[in-house]
Amino acid sequence: GVGTFRKGIIVAGVSTFSDSVKANGSVYVQGNPAEVRIQHTGNGSYSRLISNSSNELNIYTGGGPSLAMTIDGSQEVGIGTASPSRPVHINKNSAAVATVRFTNQNAGISTGADVGLTAGGDVALWHGDGKNLILGTSNLERLRIDANGDLNLGNNPTNQYGYKLNIQDSAILYAQTASSN
Repeated sequence: GVGTFRKGIIVAGVSTFSDSVKANGSVYVQGNPAEVRIQHTGNGSYSRLISNSSNELNIYTGGGPSLAMTIDGSQEVGIGTASPSRPVHINKNSAAVATVRFTNQNAGISTGADVGLTAGGDVALWHGDGKNLILGTSNLERLRIDANGDLNLGNNPTNQYGYKLNIQDSAILYAQTASSN
C-alpha cells in the first residue's frame, strides 16, 4: 500500500519502498552531494538528480554516468555541458550537429526549423519544410528566402514576378566589384 508519514521520516543510508511514498508537503534530500535516483522497474538503468555544493542541479541519464543538463546557481542552463556560459548553452561532444529544433504541427511544420552549428562548425539556419525563411528588423520583414529558393529584399519582400533575386524598395541598388589593382 501507500505509506503515509504525519511527522516525517529520516532515512540514513539506502532504503527501499516497494510501493509508493506520498508526501503532503515537502520532501528533503540532504547529502554531499544530495542525490535522487529514478529507475524504471523494466530496466537496470536509472537517471539521477544531483544538487552539489556549488548550488547547481545536474541531471544525469543513461544509467547515471551521462550528464544531460545542468542548471547553475545563476540560472544558466547547460545541455551537454557542465559549465554553461549563456542563459541557454548547448554543447555536442561529437561530430554531429548541435541545433535547437522548432516544430508546429498545427501549421503543417513536421520537419521544423533548426538553428545551430553544423558538424563542420558552420552556423546553420535551416527550414526542413516547404515554407519561407523570413528575417526582419524594426518589426518589419526585410528579407525573405521563399520555399523555391528565391531571394527577396526590401520593405515588402514578396516575389510576385518569380525572379531568383527580387528587390522591392525605393532605395538605389548599389553594386561594386573589386578592382584588380
